[in-house]
Amino acid sequence: MSIFDIANFVKWSPGILGVWTLFSTQLLLLGPAFAQVNTEKLRRWDSAGFSGNLDVAFDVARGNTDLIQFGSGVRLQYAILRDDPGRSVTPTSTTTNTTPNTTTSTTTTATPSATTASAPLASAASATTASTEVASSDAKGSVLQDLFYLTGNLNIGRQNGDAFLNNGFAHARWTHMWTRMLGTELFGQLQFDEFIRLRERLLAGAGFRGELLRSEFLNVVLGTGYMLEYEALDLPPGVVDDGDVFAHRWTSYLSVKAGLEVPEVQFVNTVYVQPRITDFDDYRVLDEAELELAVLANLKFAVGLSLRYDSLPPSDVESFDISIKNKLRLSF
Repeated sequence: MSIFDIANFVKWSPGILGVWTLFSTQLLLLGPAFAQVNTEKLRRWDSAGFSGNLDVAFDVARGNTDLIQFGSGVRLQYAILRDDPGRSVTPTSTTTNTTPNTTTSTTTTATPSATTASAPLASAASATTASTEVASSDAKGSVLQDLFYLTGNLNIGRQNGDAFLNNGFAHARWTHMWTRMLGTELFGQLQFDEFIRLRERLLAGAGFRGELLRSEFLNVVLGTGYMLEYEALDLPPGVVDDGDVFAHRWTSYLSVKAGLEVPEVQFVNTVYVQPRITDFDDYRVLDEAELELAVLANLKFAVGLSLRYDSLPPSDVESFDISIKNKLRLSF
C-alpha cells in the first residue's frame, strides 16, 4: 500500500474509523524514523546573525504507476541576540589562603558574558512553518531580541502523465521579543494551490507571541493575532462561489517542541486555528508535525505530517487534506 492509498483511505473513512486510521498512520510513519528532530518548525533562536535551511524531497515510481513528485523549501533568517545579565552572571567564588596568624580572603565576581554568535506551508504555513525553535534563550545567557525570517517552498507532482500536485508559498515574519517570555510579530504571505482552486492568497497580519514553557528538552509557545486575507479562486463555470474574497481573520497557534542532544533528534508539532472574525462558521485548522534526525553535522532527515481542514471550501473542493513528506535538510 502506497502513501497515496493510505491518504485516500483516511480521507474517505467516516467517523471513528477515519480518526483511528489517521492517528495509526501517523504513528506508523513516524515510528521508524524515530527509531533510527511551521513557519514555526524551522526557526532558530540561539544563533546570532544569518542562518538557514534547504529542504529537498523527491519520489519516482515506474511500472504499473508512473509517478514523479518533487518538493523543495528554503529558509533564511537573521537573528539579533542581547545579553541577559540575570542568567549570565556566575556564582561568587571565595578562595582562602591560610598562613600562621594570617588569613587572606579573595573574592572574584564574574562579569556578564558577552553575546555569543554561532553557526524552518502556512498551511503549511506552513508551518511552517514551521517552525522551528520555540525557545528564546540560549544556555549562555543570551536572549533573542529580533528575528527576521523568510521561508518558502514549491511542490509539484505528476502521476501517469497528469498533474496531481502544484502548490507553493512564501512567508516573511519579524519577531521582536520585549521580554524573555513575551514578543510581538508582523508577517505576510503569498500562496497558491492549483488543486484546491487557489490561484492566489495574500495575507498580512500582526500578533503576540508568548512562551508558556521553556526548558532544555521541552518548549511550548502560544501565539495569537489578526490578519487580513485576500483570496482569488479559479472556479469552474456555473459555480456560484465568490471568486475574489477579502476576509478578516483571528489567527492563533500552539507549538510544542521536544528534543534530545544525543542522539540529535527533535519533534515539533504546531496547530493553527484561523476563524473568520465576521463569521465563526468559516474557519481553518492546520496541524503540522515533524520529526527530525541528524545524519551528519549539517545534514538532517525529516518526516512531516500535515493535516488541513477548511470548513467552507469552494463547492467542488474537499474540506480535509492530509500530506506526508520525507525530506533531506541541509543547514547552514
